[in-house]
Amino acid sequence: MTLVVAAIEDDWCWIVADTKITGGTIGLRTNVDVPKVESGLGGNAIIAFAGDPDVAQAAMLEAAHTADLPSCISILRAASAHGGTDFVLGYQDGGPRLMRIEKGGATEVNTTHLGSAAAFEDFQRLRHSPAGATPLALRSFFAGAPLRHPPGLEIATRTMIDLFPTHQSRDIGGWAVPYFLGPDGACVLDYAYSTSDPIFDEIVPGDVVGHGSAERGGFHLSFTGLRGKSGFLVYWLQAQSGHLHLRTDERRLTLKVNAPPDEFKRIMSNVTRTEAQLFVSEAQQGQLTHIAISANESGKPVIAVGFDEVGRFTFSVLSTSAEFRSRPRASTKTESDAKLAKKVSISGNGDTVSVELLASDGRVNLTSAEVDSLVNRLIELREKMPEQVPIDFPFGAPLTVATNPTWATFASPHPQIEGVLLCLRSPGFGWRGYALPPDEARRLGVWLTDNDTKSDKKNAATE
Repeated sequence: MTLVVAAIEDDWCWIVADTKITGGTIGLRTNVDVPKVESGLGGNAIIAFAGDPDVAQAAMLEAAHTADLPSCISILRAASAHGGTDFVLGYQDGGPRLMRIEKGGATEVNTTHLGSAAAFEDFQRLRHSPAGATPLALRSFFAGAPLRHPPGLEIATRTMIDLFPTHQSRDIGGWAVPYFLGPDGACVLDYAYSTSDPIFDEIVPGDVVGHGSAERGGFHLSFTGLRGKSGFLVYWLQAQSGHLHLRTDERRLTLKVNAPPDEFKRIMSNVTRTEAQLFVSEAQQGQLTHIAISANESGKPVIAVGFDEVGRFTFSVLSTSAEFRSRPRASTKTESDAKLAKKVSISGNGDTVSVELLASDGRVNLTSAEVDSLVNRLIELREKMPEQVPIDFPFGAPLTVATNPTWATFASPHPQIEGVLLCLRSPGFGWRGYALPPDEARRLGVWLTDNDTKSDKKNAATE
């Protein structure tokens, strides 16, 4: 059986499907997984199927390689004409379009599903009432893509994975395969889903939550697209095993490899001749360069994500006393970063920074979010230049002043931050974080108390 869910959302249409194949001589307890979603028409369409996998796959691949939309639709309609095989087709035609194809006919829809009606009912229930927290464990889901993507697809993908262990019939499963199609083309949505060991009664706030173990119920699934290729990688950390699914003009390549994550990436990079990516690595995290603090629905800080220079990240828990749901960012890149990259090229060689406007007339208009991205990128490059910002206070130099800035503090939110994380808001630079060691935090606290301007107007010496 199958579950395919598809929808139109703003500028996109999207599809997410399971991979489990059952029926015929294949039992419910037999693991046979086949991707049921493909991109087609040179990245201008997405297609999914439910029904006879042999008939449906052949038709889907043929339709995906056609040169025009009418031919694509004709192939899918012919394959569905005798019943038992249904398709959903997403494409762009002055905006996103979604077509349900069954029994030789084609109908435009805004939302639809294929396959198990009972599974879809359970899916809808979970989507509107998400699964509860795993006792004493951290369950996390994060997703991203090189293109701007629909938020609803993230929710649908997580819901699909939550559905697998809860749907009683066990006729759907495997992993979720999410595709979306927008103004910039078709793309896979990368994601990772993990559950830690039940350790919340063994750790204290600020501790890093490591990957779970199979023995204690831990789970980590990584799903990543192959950039510049039609395919993806799926990897299970606890099993130390993963799959490659790659479509070429001639055939579909499926390869299973049992290997630790870094070795798996090396093998897959050689096979696909592109840089393979996973949401997991054996390498130790380097020095923190960024941290993201997330709060629960009540506004209480509950989790921090710390990033190093190459993007490796770790989760640390700030509260172990309350159940929470939050959406922590698992990347230092934002949607505005991607938009800015289409307008401005920024690079640095150490001594200098080069800024190139990509518009043909040499002029670009930036939104406030894109200006933020530009400022942040320039700050990153400035930090790497050999001529450092002065260590000592620059007496005589103009100093930008933010009056009565908003501030926030966090005590040791990550093992690499001992002491206090002091965050200050600048109207121009945004929020900036400063990690103060315990002794420096204490000295600053004493100085601020001793030099309260409400009671003492004299100028204090600057240290």
